[in-house]
Amino acid sequence: MTLAPLSEKHLCELALAVSRALSQWLPGPLGAPLEVVQGLERVLLFLRQNGSPSPQARQVASLAFCWGDQLVRAGGFHWASASEDSSVNPSVVSDDEVRACMVVDTITTLVIEPQAMSLVALYRALERGELPEMPGCLRPAASSPRKTD
Repeated sequence: MTLAPLSEKHLCELALAVSRALSQWLPGPLGAPLEVVQGLERVLLFLRQNGSPSPQARQVASLAFCWGDQLVRAGGFHWASASEDSSVNPSVVSDDEVRACMVVDTITTLVIEPQAMSLVALYRALERGELPEMPGCLRPAASSPRKTD
């Protein structure tokens, strides 16, 4: 897997998507990151009740970006692109680059599998330094080339 910084354009688009989604789902001033994640749990439940994530792809991606942004806000994580094929795949990566979470892949799994962990449990696990066994949660290889564009 290759880690690469996201371009300013991608970071701006990500921030705009997060801002729009949060203002729709959690109007009013934002609380602490964990409080926001707790509020986003309702969005996950709604998406689970509406079936397949494919027709809801935009909402699933927005939820993923909002959730990942809370890890970044809390500190210890930053946005980067994590992929096998050098494509742009916004992911949250621990500042020491030991843990990565491809947020769209991981949140899609949470939507598909109702018995999977909650957004809060996933958030807390990553914050504690754990890496849950879920699609999209991985450890970048030590020899993984880091692009610097």
